Amino acid sequence: MKVLVIAPSRHTKGGITSVVLAHEASLSWRDNGIVWIPTHYDGWALGKILIAVKALFSFLIKVGGADIAHIHFSEPVSAIRKLPFFVLSRVFNVKIVAHFHAFSPDSTIHGRLSFMYRLIFSLSDKIIVLSPSWRRNLLNACPWLERKVVVIWNPSPLAPSVVGDSNPTMGYILFLGKLGLRKGTFDLIRAFKLYRSMGGTLNLVLAGDGDIEEARSIASDEGVGQWVLTPGWVGGEAKDALLRSATIFCLPSYAEGFPMSVIEALFYGIPVVTTPVGGMPDALSHRVSVYFVTPGKIDEIANSLYELESNESLAEGIIQGGLKVSSCFFSRESFVKSIDGVYSDVSML
Repeated sequence: MKVLVIAPSRHTKGGITSVVLAHEASLSWRDNGIVWIPTHYDGWALGKILIAVKALFSFLIKVGGADIAHIHFSEPVSAIRKLPFFVLSRVFNVKIVAHFHAFSPDSTIHGRLSFMYRLIFSLSDKIIVLSPSWRRNLLNACPWLERKVVVIWNPSPLAPSVVGDSNPTMGYILFLGKLGLRKGTFDLIRAFKLYRSMGGTLNLVLAGDGDIEEARSIASDEGVGQWVLTPGWVGGEAKDALLRSATIFCLPSYAEGFPMSVIEALFYGIPVVTTPVGGMPDALSHRVSVYFVTPGKIDEIANSLYELESNESLAEGIIQGGLKVSSCFFSRESFVKSIDGVYSDVSML
């Protein structure tokens, strides 16, 4: 088979790129002759337009010899960018695998552009969602898609050698992601203040782009600025170093698909505090493999951080539970095998 993967560029920040990079590192990528056509990158506006135009021309050149178009998309702006590739794939009689990474049903399949998602799904031969919860959400909105929709968990982007290889000698609470309201960053800062007042001793590292200046301002206003670090977006060795030295990972989001940063933290053997949103309750259990808190509940976030710092047996139990879940749900090998199965199924349609 020859497969065209339509996704953001390998230099773009975010979960979709991490998923595609994990796929690219597999033997399956080479065996299937997969070509990555980047449609977006993090940069200036004109550059974004140019890469989108280049992606369309590249696709038109390659689509004639392709068997499958594997198209990654998420929220409305992403879906709008990818819509021409869905239409052109159908025009050229190329099978379509739609990989749906959205974080909110309300802004996508139940939003004002729900008709566009229904069009995309009707054009597709198979639809990949990130969890059973997302499958239920999609089928509640579009029950006629039942035979098309499959669940494939996001893979760990890490090599197996780092599993459980954290080294929390420095010790801090780590947040990875885009700083802002949806990810619960400002709730975490306010909870961190309460946690310190309870006797907590760890610092807080907010690693990511987004509303960095607002986060710094809130930390200063709350009187905890001296203990809050904002290094910006990190990747590669810098991110590896942060994960290896973290004591607790915290992502108190209001909406998610299934965040790659949580999967990374689980694989590094870090106890995770997060919210039961998106697909996370499908794989993770409270105080067994994760510590769940209610979105927006500052006191719950603070209590969870303090309890994990002060209760070593609880933290270790959650670490071991997280590692067990990771090996069952989020291994790269399982992800690649599932993708190969979808490609095989689609090729026979």
